[in-house]
Amino acid sequence: MTDAGESPPLIPSWIVKASIRLRSGTLSGEIDRRYAGDDPNVIPFLDAVADGDELRALAKLRRMLTRQPFLIEHPYVLGVFRYLYTSWGPRETVDAELSKLAKAWAEAITLGQVQVRITKARRSRRGVSMVLFPALDERDGWLPTIGALKHEADAERFVRIYNDLVAQLRSCVSWRGLPARSRRGHADAEHRRDKGPVDVTALPGT
Repeated sequence: MTDAGESPPLIPSWIVKASIRLRSGTLSGEIDRRYAGDDPNVIPFLDAVADGDELRALAKLRRMLTRQPFLIEHPYVLGVFRYLYTSWGPRETVDAELSKLAKAWAEAITLGQVQVRITKARRSRRGVSMVLFPALDERDGWLPTIGALKHEADAERFVRIYNDLVAQLRSCVSWRGLPARSRRGHADAEHRRDKGPVDVTALPGT
């Protein structure tokens, strides 16, 4: 895990280890039934990874994808896509590199007949501004921020407490008669006392 503000790696560690084994001559065997660990189609990419320059390695991978779009099926290549897509931490560089890889693949798989332009999507907020949980829609790239995750958990807890409170009140309060009695000047609501008082401290999360 990276420190706050530190950019995450751009290449997953298991691919970095494979590139080191390639350099030492110990990379062999099958990754799965279709692909060998030292598949010649991905050796240029692994060589670039072994040099330690992640940006140059990803640029090499983009050039390879423009010539061989089905190379995306190789576990090393798909692993890079999946890793960048799910990477935690500051995402400015991660999103930029993922976008460039996706653009290269999309234009190659359509035989160059489609040109892809990446634009930053605007986020639309849901309904009125949220007062209780203002960080609920915060995102870092496509991922929720830590503040958003906390507010999501708080919002779910709030709904659970509300629903449990309503369920308990329903057992001792005649909601249908409450408005009519209030209009007649009654200070109290019509209760069914046999159920006992609502124990608010027993509600989940309190």
